[in-house]
Amino acid sequence: MINYNDITEIAILSPFRAQAANIRRHIGKNGYINEENRNLLAIDTIDKMQGQEREVIIFSLAAGNIEYMTEMADFLYNPNKLNVAFSRAKSKLIIVGNIDKLKYIDTEKFPHVKKMLNSQYVKLI
Repeated sequence: MINYNDITEIAILSPFRAQAANIRRHIGKNGYINEENRNLLAIDTIDKMQGQEREVIIFSLAAGNIEYMTEMADFLYNPNKLNVAFSRAKSKLIIVGNIDKLKYIDTEKFPHVKKMLNSQYVKLI
């Protein structure tokens, strides 16, 4: 059985170093996670997690502004980068983002985004 209480089996990933640092800061201010566990929690960029796995990956799609998302689409929705992010999870992948705005992404250029949105395995909350 998978132990989701083992903080070393959870990683939070972002495409951007600045966003990963911001997440680290916010978790550091959170009183619900003690300092020891905060130090054990992996919070980093997709590139830094390459070659590693965790039971649970929480992946931030990083953006909610449509203009920014469109401008940065080649970076944010690069199929190789997303594959690395998604394939780090052994048992559970949680994607955090604005699904309504993701629908504005050019699905002809990024068909894998459309496939992700329409997947039977994706539960939109």
